[in-house]
Amino acid sequence: MLAQAVVGAAFVAAIFLVLGGIAKVRKPENASMVLAYANLPSNWLLVRGMGYAEILAGAACIVGWRPAWFIGSAAYLGFSIFLGFLMANDLADKGCGCLGVSSEGSRVDHLHLILNIVAMASLGLAGWAQVGPSWHVLHTLGAFAIPLLLSVSLCVYLVYLGVSLLPRLTTPRDLVKGGALANEPSLNQIGIARSDG
Repeated sequence: MLAQAVVGAAFVAAIFLVLGGIAKVRKPENASMVLAYANLPSNWLLVRGMGYAEILAGAACIVGWRPAWFIGSAAYLGFSIFLGFLMANDLADKGCGCLGVSSEGSRVDHLHLILNIVAMASLGLAGWAQVGPSWHVLHTLGAFAIPLLLSVSLCVYLVYLGVSLLPRLTTPRDLVKGGALANEPSLNQIGIARSDG
């Protein structure tokens, strides 16, 4: 019963691990800049390595490798702690870089933190409930698999909009156009090591 209750949210969280990992591999500069603002290691190779780890963890959840649910949950715990750190240290306006969204016009907010905590809990519960591979879950659900797939797809889309677009809509336009963000330092100015390899 618990497995059926958390399976949708757990698969959404796993898909976002994969999407966030792909974003870090393709555009490491956004996450790298946020890490540099937080005075953490920010080399592009490190960010890409984190991206590959997220892709592997998310994919392993989708194929039903039980330890991956706990690894993914731990990743979201780390993300939640990092988001809390950004908010507590007045760095929320720098964004998070998690989905390849630049810091311009983006900010970390309570919704973002809550979504990470929900993702952490759903992945942990999926591991505890021993949720199997996605195709097995879909086969077990039979005709209910179609609404599950549709709802998971809709949730992925809505969460992406909530995390990437909503903060831009709530940020004053003058910050983005010619205001404080116009004077943000470049990657080279804050000393981020670039590595395109």
